[in-house]
Amino acid sequence: MLHDYTRSEKDSNSPIALKFWVSVYNLAYSGINHIEKIDDEVRQKQGQDKIIHLNDNTQIRIEEKIRWEDYDDFALEYLSSFEHSTPGWMEKNLITDYLAYGFYPSGRAYLIPWQELKKAWEIHKHHWKKQYFNPPAINKVGASFYTTMSVAVPIKVIHSLIPSIKFVNINEPILEHESSQTLQFDLYDQNLEFRMRYYPLNHLVNIAMQSSNYDKLTLYLSQRCETKELL
Repeated sequence: MLHDYTRSEKDSNSPIALKFWVSVYNLAYSGINHIEKIDDEVRQKQGQDKIIHLNDNTQIRIEEKIRWEDYDDFALEYLSSFEHSTPGWMEKNLITDYLAYGFYPSGRAYLIPWQELKKAWEIHKHHWKKQYFNPPAINKVGASFYTTMSVAVPIKVIHSLIPSIKFVNINEPILEHESSQTLQFDLYDQNLEFRMRYYPLNHLVNIAMQSSNYDKLTLYLSQRCETKELL
């Protein structure tokens, strides 16, 4: 894969990407005062693309990664330049609170506690590199080329190690105010990951109707909420 780095940076900072992340943060956090975009290159290299300022003066530092196609894995970069043996962002001690990892087409985004991810990486990285696909990306900057190396770790593997990951889907927002009848569950579908917390029952019914895992969702809902006649 040839990856034009200049174009990638432009895409990551485009109005479309900005709108995506603002939507994500407004779903993930309540009481946002403002969202600060970091333009300072030094702070960006430290893992600070955005800082969310809450009304209680809490500041949440975030490193952002957006992918323009949908996958069921997190591509964790361990070499930013294979040719120069330059460490990737997973091998750095970033000064950040969360890695925000988004998939634009589906609207999915994951807010992963950075310190927990870093700890899991140090424990499992050698195993992951052997077990999972290591997709190289050939990057172009002007007339120069270099190769980035990452390991594609399945989302469900990371989630099993870090259950505190925040998940939101800006195309399927949580609408707690619509119904007082709610439930909580985690379910992985082969095509679409659900990590739905406190979704209204009528919203879950709509999701079940559209899911490739329809039978499991239907059974779950009918057993837990006696909604079989609705499905």
